[in-house]
Amino acid sequence: MAVSEKQLMANRQNALQSTGPRLAIGKGVSSQNAIRHGLRAENTVIPGEDPAEFDQFRNQLFQELAPVGILESRLTAQITAALWKFQRVDQMESDLLVHLQDTRHQQQDAYAKKVIAAAARVTDAKSSMFRIRKTS
Repeated sequence: MAVSEKQLMANRQNALQSTGPRLAIGKGVSSQNAIRHGLRAENTVIPGEDPAEFDQFRNQLFQELAPVGILESRLTAQITAALWKFQRVDQMESDLLVHLQDTRHQQQDAYAKKVIAAAARVTDAKSSMFRIRKTS
């Protein structure tokens, strides 16, 4: 559908009004809007993770690998980021499995309640039929 020239001008004027966040805190918040799992995040440490824990992890790896020169230092930094993210994936997998198990238990509980309710209705129906037969 073609947009009229008048509507196009209105859209352009409206776009000029939409400047996004202006304060540093707002920019920081909006920069995290797209984070789902953090595996492709610009920052290695994402909200909810402890930066001090990451620093300790990185320092231990650098101490253990003892990189020499720029190449080894950059490779060690990449290894550190990859291992940190793998650790995040492991935690996400564990959390997902727990969630699925909880959901499955809730579904089984709901199903069991339905079965019990249906059995109670069947029992009531049988009792009613027995009473009707007895009185007939």
